[in-house]
Amino acid sequence: MSSIWGNSSWAIEDWSALSVTEQQVLLPFKSKWAQLSTQQQAVLKRWATLSDEQRASLQERYQRWQHLSPEQRQQLTDQLQRFKALPLHKQQRIKLWWKWLKRLPQVEQRQLQRQWSQLTPSQREQYIQSLQQRFNH
Repeated sequence: MSSIWGNSSWAIEDWSALSVTEQQVLLPFKSKWAQLSTQQQAVLKRWATLSDEQRASLQERYQRWQHLSPEQRQQLTDQLQRFKALPLHKQQRIKLWWKWLKRLPQVEQRQLQRQWSQLTPSQREQYIQSLQQRFNH
């Protein structure tokens, strides 16, 4: 079958075709590599291109996901679907907002998380403006 697909990304890749770096990062999967689907191999190859910090961050997020209840997982899945259904300009605005929030000190992030649901829309706007005045450079 690989002769039909040639060197395309859809062909199951032989372990020896991986770079040395990919083999080092993916060593735990070596014994199962040939049994993985092309999609699984592609995901793992992408994983190998990430920095140590990026891999650690994804592992932490995955562990948090594992500890969520089925209801919490469903809620997050629904939120993601609603986000993807938004027009692109609204998605970009939300992404920019989250990037800005991530730059806030941890103390401010936690305070915002605690207070957000209790604030009215006008109070939220005022709070955001006060944060922007304090933390924009």
